Amino acid sequence: MSRLLALASVLATRIAFADSTVTLEAPPLHTDPALLAQIYITPPPPPVYLSPPPVYVAPPPVYVAPPPPPVYVVPPAPPLYIAPMAPRPMHYETRPRTGLMVGGLVLFGVFWLTDVSITYGLGHNPAWESLVPLIGPILQMRDGLSTNPNSLTAPGYYNESSEAVARTFLAFDFVMQAVGLTMAIIGATTSKQVRVYGESPGAKVRFALTPGPGGHGHGFAVRW
Repeated sequence: MSRLLALASVLATRIAFADSTVTLEAPPLHTDPALLAQIYITPPPPPVYLSPPPVYVAPPPVYVAPPPPPVYVVPPAPPLYIAPMAPRPMHYETRPRTGLMVGGLVLFGVFWLTDVSITYGLGHNPAWESLVPLIGPILQMRDGLSTNPNSLTAPGYYNESSEAVARTFLAFDFVMQAVGLTMAIIGATTSKQVRVYGESPGAKVRFALTPGPGGHGHGFAVRW
């Protein structure tokens, strides 16, 4: 810095002398790199940046939904325990064949009443033959032709055609009466084994020996 001041004073002196009558020559420019390196040039000041004032922007309101209500879950029902069913007591009983017997009696009665109704309805004589069960149709088949067709009370049939029709019906009637009577007899005289659920009527009272008090002796128990 002192050298710069000295250089400036020298220049000023020379300029003053130049203004006078004395002619002075300008000193030669210094081209010495070492001298030029000693000359400090003050750098310009850095630019000043003015930051704008901060702008406060309020954030938008945040809507927070309320929490959902608690969900009540019904607890599952406990498993249903179904105890196994005890086997039902069962026994077999011997019973008559009621169905077969009733069916046979109905069949026999229907055809016996049919023979009696037709005989009395048509006025056939002798009519008492139809009242005989099972054998009645056979007795009526042997009546033959009437000796007096013009008489309503004369025994026998009016003509050969009526006799043929009557004998056909009487034969069928006899067979059905025989079948019905046979069914009734078989149903009444035979039996069958029927499975019945429940205690057997003859096994309701039970006897057993049980130990006495304290395991000493024996006791007698009856169960029904």
